[in-house]
Amino acid sequence: MSQIQVAAIQFEIHQTPLEKVSYEGANLLVEFDEVQGRRVRLIFSPWQALKVTTVDCFDVQTLLIDGYLNRRLLELTESQWIAALKEELHQHDHQATFLNQAHHFVLPFQENIVEVVAWGFEYHIL
Repeated sequence: MSQIQVAAIQFEIHQTPLEKVSYEGANLLVEFDEVQGRRVRLIFSPWQALKVTTVDCFDVQTLLIDGYLNRRLLELTESQWIAALKEELHQHDHQATFLNQAHHFVLPFQENIVEVVAWGFEYHIL
């Protein structure tokens, strides 16, 4: 069963974050406003998968930590999504192990939930 934890405490997502998602090769970029009015750029690299779901179609209860939705970069451990990706990968390449290094990150924005499977991330305050 998946467990949720905070992956980064350096910033908190603004209530109206004005998020932007784009990618350039192995880099997935997510920009948004944080509570102090600064713009944050997250760079996930290398990334393997991206999912954007409207909050109306997402069970936000799965993201609660101690009954509270923490508006930071979150990580789901024991991810069912990564397990499904590994299964699909294994069908195409029995030798591939790169998903063993992957993490399931979650950004709970106001209107959308952005999920990323990637090895890691870096952040920049713009």
